[in-house]
Amino acid sequence: MDEEPERTKRWEGGYERTWEVLKEDESGSLKATVEDILFKDKRKRVFENYGQVRLGMMRHLFVVIDTSRTMEDQDLKPNRLTSTLKRAEENLKRAENNIK
Repeated sequence: MDEEPERTKRWEGGYERTWEVLKEDESGSLKATVEDILFKDKRKRVFENYGQVRLGMMRHLFVVIDTSRTMEDQDLKPNRLTSTLKRAEENLKRAENNIK
């Protein structure tokens, strides 16, 4: 038997005082409060749809590779330099995929 969890109906929930959220400004207008509520609602929806959004973040990565004569040694095939460049390229592609 599949038992669904009991969900309370809206009218069964706690008593809400939604009018207490609204506040008048000096001129008696509710416009600023309504705009703030709409902004918070929009932000909540964006967060739910896209998760944590990183805005305005710049990332820089400097890769320094030894290109001295010792990198021509053939202890790694075809040589150290070629192996290092291949591994660096693989790591950069993996890092790029993690950022997106």
